[in-house]
Amino acid sequence: MPQPGIMVGGLVSYKESRTNLKTVAKNNHMITHPSSLLLGAFLLVSSLHAALASGSYTSRPPHPPAKEKSADRAKYSLGMRVFDGKVKFDAQADPGAQRDRLKALQARLPERVAKKKDLPSLAGKLTAEQLDALEYYVNHRYGK
Repeated sequence: MPQPGIMVGGLVSYKESRTNLKTVAKNNHMITHPSSLLLGAFLLVSSLHAALASGSYTSRPPHPPAKEKSADRAKYSLGMRVFDGKVKFDAQADPGAQRDRLKALQARLPERVAKKKDLPSLAGKLTAEQLDALEYYVNHRYGK
């Protein structure tokens, strides 16, 4: 009968293999306690979660706002003042041409606003710039 720990046909006895594992674990400072293994696994998973949750990286910064927006703001602001009646209506223009555009704008208004406003009554009193601004305002504010 072979002695414990001696190889027999390429196999090491159970007692010898268990003794060798304990020795190797002590010599290499391996983690063998189950709670230590769980702690290590938790740290690994949480570090991966933090790395993946960092979001995407944009290679280009966002573009500054275009200069057209300030022109659009001025046009919108003028259209709002015309709509509210806060500008002087002293232009002498063809009321027929303006009336058609103002009727189309009146039709775009919601019912509750259309009851209070009568845009066709402004026909012939608006400059071309004021009429364009009013059209811009109504299309953006009450566009359907």
